[in-house]
Amino acid sequence: MDERQINNNYESLYSQLYDRAEQLHESNKRRIRRGMIGLIVLPVVLGAIRAMTESDRVVFLIIWVISMFILCAYLITVEYLDDSIKKTLEDMTSQEAEFDELFVHPERIQGRLRERINEIRTGRLSLPEGNAGAEEPAPVAEPEPEPSSEEGGAR
Repeated sequence: MDERQINNNYESLYSQLYDRAEQLHESNKRRIRRGMIGLIVLPVVLGAIRAMTESDRVVFLIIWVISMFILCAYLITVEYLDDSIKKTLEDMTSQEAEFDELFVHPERIQGRLRERINEIRTGRLSLPEGNAGAEEPAPVAEPEPEPSSEEGGAR
């Protein structure tokens, strides 16, 4: 296979993957919408059934709480899957954008080295400590104490 065929295969696979991810995202949006509607409709339906049958409140309360937990778990799972798909696509597109940065550009490196050398020469940037050629600063002499005025004064 030559490079053009490989590139075409890569582009077709990438576009298929992206289209599939978009379809999953749209279906997840529909699932989330249905789950939210279920969170609203379920208590109304259970309340109406309980009112018509005059059944025990505790049984319907237990059914309502369990169904809310199930619906919330469903919504959390759908949102988690949708978020992981979105992050995967973002990672893929950012890796593709950063691919060009992997190549070393000698012009950039030479320019950075020249800037760094000029900064060191002008003194704007100091050399790292521990260099063999660096001189140690001379010790500073301590000043002598001045005589106080009380020692040589009149009695």
